[in-house]
Amino acid sequence: MGFTVSYQPSSGITVKDEFGDEAVYEFLDGGVLKIVSPDTYGKVSYTPPTVWMSVSADKGHEPGPKRTIPGRP
Repeated sequence: MGFTVSYQPSSGITVKDEFGDEAVYEFLDGGVLKIVSPDTYGKVSYTPPTVWMSVSADKGHEPGPKRTIPGRP
């Protein structure tokens, strides 16, 4: 697993969304959460800060575009 998004109780979304290692998340201006996931064929989603509550990521899965380390796959 790459990261999990939890939502504000007031949003009406009760299920946490889990994204794999290849998904990417970013925090944009104003607290908007941007997610790009290969599970949705690269569809980009934007979630306002009034809807999402937290993002819990696995170690090494920082926000932003994937970074590669030379010499590593």
